[in-house]
Amino acid sequence: AILLAVPFLAKNLQNRYRLPGEKNAFPVTILLLLFALGYHNFLGRPLNKTSADYFPEKAARFILDQKIPGNLYNTYNFGGFLIWKLFPNYPVYVDGRHEMYDPDVMEDFRKMLDGDKDWEESLSKFDVNILILPPREVHPGLAQSPDWLLVYVDNLAAVFVRNDVVNQRIAEQFGYRTIRPFSPDPNYGREEQEAAIREFLRSLENDPGIFRSHYDLGVIYL
Repeated sequence: AILLAVPFLAKNLQNRYRLPGEKNAFPVTILLLLFALGYHNFLGRPLNKTSADYFPEKAARFILDQKIPGNLYNTYNFGGFLIWKLFPNYPVYVDGRHEMYDPDVMEDFRKMLDGDKDWEESLSKFDVNILILPPREVHPGLAQSPDWLLVYVDNLAAVFVRNDVVNQRIAEQFGYRTIRPFSPDPNYGREEQEAAIREFLRSLENDPGIFRSHYDLGVIYL
C-alpha cells in the first residue's frame, strides 16, 4: 500500500511545493516515507513498550507490588529508570548524576558494588533493606551472605532483601534458598536438586529466557 501511494504523494508534493519536475519529487517522497517509517518503528514507540527490554521493569513492579519496606540500593544504570518507576515510594541510592551526591555516599556505593570487606557496613549506614542490581554485578560476598536473600531474578535484575524478621513474609513466599545462579560452578547435591528444580522453574516464570536457569536445569537433569 505504501509503494502504491508513492506516485500520488510525489504528484502532491510537486504541485504543492512547485518542485521542478516529477522525477525530483519521487526521491523526496521516498526519503520522507523512510523517515516516517523509521520514526514510527524506533523513535515513535511509547517508552513503556520498550523499557522492559532494557530496564528492570518487572523487578521494579515486584518491589512495588510486594510493598517491601525500607531503603533501596541500586546501580548507576538503574537509577534514572527507578526514579521514574519507584519514586516517591522508594528514593534511589544513586543515579547517573553522580556529581550531585556526597563523596562519602559514592564511596559507600563503590564498596558495595566492588564487594569490599566492609560492604555490608555501607548498607547498614543508610538502613538499606532492598538491593536491585544486574545479575552480572552480584559479587560473591553478596551471593553467599546468609544476611541477604534473593527474592527475584530475571535476565536484567536481581532483587535481594535482608534475611530477617522484617522480610519474613517476602522470604517465605519468594525466597530462593537453594539455587546459586551467580556461582560459576553451583554443583547441586542430590539432596538439593528437587528444591533447585522448583526454584529454577519459578525463576523462569519471571523471565522464560533466563539462560542460567535453563543451563543449570539441564545440568541437574543430566
